[in-house]
Amino acid sequence: MAIGFIFPRLKSPERWILAGDCLSVLTIAWGVALSGGLQSPLLPLFVLPLVAVAGRHTLPVVTGFTALCLGAPLLAAVVAVNRGVNYAGAPRVVADFAAITGVAAITIALMRAEWQYRHQSLLDPLTGLLNRLALDRRFEELRTQAALSDGVICLIAADIDHFKAVNDAHGHDVGDIVLRDVAYSLRTSLRTFSLLYRVGGEEFIAILPGLGTRDGALVAERLRSGVEECRPRGVQITMSFGVAGAIGRNVDYERLFASADYCLYEAKRAGRNRVVAEIPESEPPGGKNDSTGAATG
Repeated sequence: MAIGFIFPRLKSPERWILAGDCLSVLTIAWGVALSGGLQSPLLPLFVLPLVAVAGRHTLPVVTGFTALCLGAPLLAAVVAVNRGVNYAGAPRVVADFAAITGVAAITIALMRAEWQYRHQSLLDPLTGLLNRLALDRRFEELRTQAALSDGVICLIAADIDHFKAVNDAHGHDVGDIVLRDVAYSLRTSLRTFSLLYRVGGEEFIAILPGLGTRDGALVAERLRSGVEECRPRGVQITMSFGVAGAIGRNVDYERLFASADYCLYEAKRAGRNRVVAEIPESEPPGGKNDSTGAATG
């Protein structure tokens, strides 16, 4: 019971788990050393910690752990008690090492495939930003935190102005460059990669936990200004932004997005290249409802 209370407080629990896994390897190695070295019947047990570590650590850690599992039997053979040279048992030793190596190869291959799947499923391949699936997962976490702590969340919906005209005038290759440069500008202006998402062709969403709508509008204005200045391939690009916020149990993605999307529509209707925010009456003053840049028409 005491361990249950102590363990969650550790700053890096994965390191303690890895230490336990390494200890299990050393324990098996000690048993191998006491039971004949490479002739020990315990040699196949090295497969067990190797399988256990696969789902709990990163690929480089698993690779290093594999080297440990392969090296530990050799170290155990050096210090083995009652080791005898039994040439008849050599094929079994080779089979044991082949089993350990085979399990390691399969484990690493599966981990690499899983990592690539996760990487591809959560990241937009063109811009490198997180996608809608990642947004859904992250927002659910933030919604739960806001409900428990009565916290605030601001959502910014953004859309590149006249993006179709860019594709028509310059081609889709330039359009892709525009999307990448705009994404880079937004990411560097926001300074927090995990809160920016590409959810459509030229549509982006930023989630700002802990910020009210007025502060979110100031952030959106910084994003708008940065995009206006980036000029990818010399093409003048502007964006329109809609901002909405909610607090505590009122945080709901559909409602929040609908409000921000309506503000985005108002920004488009008012001339584009501007920020429109829905400021709740309950929010303290300190910002403006419409932060406007130079209209593009």
